[in-house]
Amino acid sequence: MSLYITGKCYLSDNNADLTILGRLSDDVVRVLGPIGEFSVSKAISFIPKIGEISSYFIDQMTTNPSYENISEIPYLTPRTEFPTKEFKVVIDGEIHKQSSVKSFKWISSPKVEQTTVQPEVPPQKPTPEVPEFINRLPDLKY
Repeated sequence: MSLYITGKCYLSDNNADLTILGRLSDDVVRVLGPIGEFSVSKAISFIPKIGEISSYFIDQMTTNPSYENISEIPYLTPRTEFPTKEFKVVIDGEIHKQSSVKSFKWISSPKVEQTTVQPEVPPQKPTPEVPEFINRLPDLKY
């Protein structure tokens, strides 16, 4: 894991106001299972229509890389060719308290492809053919 940390840490009262950008190796992401492999595209694949609730969920779990300075996160040593996973943590409060962690988000591109679900159309019964003699009957309308 590699980290880039900005902010202030007050050692006298153990308070901190930090933003941590981090990078995890592919091995660690695999150990985390579904949580480590979370991405916008995977979340979208489970949701047929993107609505307010699902986009709120995605916003709560991820942050857009264009808003973050991910180029400052050091590369993993030794440098890996496998995909890495970046994250952002915001800490505000006493360092030793879990409640000081204000947010944890995966850094993920917002490639939200809206899919529309086509309504299922029941199969049409084939129209029976009209026998030829019926077509030759005279029109009885006057």
